[in-house]
Amino acid sequence: ALMFEALEASKKLEPYGWTISKAVDHVLANVIKFQDKPTLTVLVRKFMADSERIGDKAETTADLRYRMKKLVAALGSRRLNDISSDDIKALDEGMQTTDKLSPVSRNQFLTRWSSFFGWAIANRLTDYNPCNPKAVRRSKIIRKVPKFYTVEQCKSILEVAQEGGFYFYCCLGLFAGIRPDELKRLSMADISLENRTIRVLPKVQEGLSKHRIVEFPANDVFGDCLFDWISARPLPKKVWHTNKSNYKIHFRAFRKALETRGVEWIQDGMRHSAGTYYFAQYESLDKAMKLLAHNNPATFYNHYRGLATRRESAEFYSLRPKKV
Repeated sequence: ALMFEALEASKKLEPYGWTISKAVDHVLANVIKFQDKPTLTVLVRKFMADSERIGDKAETTADLRYRMKKLVAALGSRRLNDISSDDIKALDEGMQTTDKLSPVSRNQFLTRWSSFFGWAIANRLTDYNPCNPKAVRRSKIIRKVPKFYTVEQCKSILEVAQEGGFYFYCCLGLFAGIRPDELKRLSMADISLENRTIRVLPKVQEGLSKHRIVEFPANDVFGDCLFDWISARPLPKKVWHTNKSNYKIHFRAFRKALETRGVEWIQDGMRHSAGTYYFAQYESLDKAMKLLAHNNPATFYNHYRGLATRRESAEFYSLRPKKV
């Protein structure tokens, strides 16, 4: 019976140029050694625990958990060496056709999944990454031009902000290009009118790698404009001083006031406006990237080049606060 089984196996393998010995070696090396490994669900838990152990940012861990959840839901009961690139391609197609996710979002899922399989390979839990970009090609991304506010819209935002409790939040966002999350951490101690500097600190868990200083020098178009806005009112203890529990209510009222003036709130619009007018004014890639703490010259240049004219930037930097 054993000889008959071996003969039948040999016949099945012959058309592919495989011998029984070669097939056995392949199974021993690629199948049997992984047959007792945990399922994907169990290993994702370990992967997430590793992320928390090394001190990844809370936002990073939350995003990782969100993206791994979809992989676990589809393939959680399987072992890693049983998952193929075709399985991943099917998931990607489902994210496109059923979930209607954008190419950017789908690529982010694939990148997170790929990092998981890379971790598994490093820990000898599998020997294959089914998300490898050469096997599962990523969707092409067509970058859109960043939306920003016209000078008249900036004027309206600043006027409403002077009356709605968002004065420093808006003038520092519009002129200095400081990110919304960074603005919410700024305090009086971070702003020096004497030195004409703003110290922008990262979150505690990010360390000092993203610490930077925004300078607004004297006798400079940008510097004098920002100085006039900051010095026009007493510095608050916190730039973002709205009670956290009332944040949505206050901010919704602020945006509603803007809508009555025909200004639609743009996500990151203040920061985009700061970069747009600064680049138009100085025509210096290095200076503009330093202001916004941007680290990709090609992306920055392609996004912000030619969005505003020098005349428009002059109008932007001629805006000044009401006297109080």
